[in-house]
Amino acid sequence: MGVFWGGLTTRTPEVVPQTWLALLELLDQGKVKGAVFDKVFDGLESVPEGLRALGARETWGKAVVKIKGGREGKL
Repeated sequence: MGVFWGGLTTRTPEVVPQTWLALLELLDQGKVKGAVFDKVFDGLESVPEGLRALGARETWGKAVVKIKGGREGKL
């Protein structure tokens, strides 16, 4: 399920802060996890491949580029 932020901010901007607080609480509790594409694009040299995949609608969720030497984080 998702939220159409454009419509929410235009039609009912007063509920945006409440929505963010509720979403952040769910994330903190581990009740919501973002959808991450199963292929990680490794290194900045893989950005063109990632952009091509995005443009070709081959990805779903969030596409991730891992920066070499960067720290691992939660997705």
